Amino acid sequence: MHKINRPDNLSNGAWHILETFCNQYNENESKYLEIPNAFDYTRSELETYMQELHDSGYVMWQNCGASNEYLYLTFKGYCIARNDNPDRYIK
Repeated sequence: MHKINRPDNLSNGAWHILETFCNQYNENESKYLEIPNAFDYTRSELETYMQELHDSGYVMWQNCGASNEYLYLTFKGYCIARNDNPDRYIK
């Protein structure tokens, strides 16, 4: 099981997203997390938090529009992605 401590430099929203991804992976090794359906944020808030995580190096985020969005979780050496071929990005 992977444990993640909250980094000091993340906002509450960004931390919530990062923690949710890690927890879901630990619980069931799910390769899927619906974005933005998993979070109660506006689209603007979600994009701000994703960009914050991306800029901090905790995720690689590629927003290609609402129907094709990628979030690669790089922390602890594993990735979680939502796209047409998620197995390609799991380490």
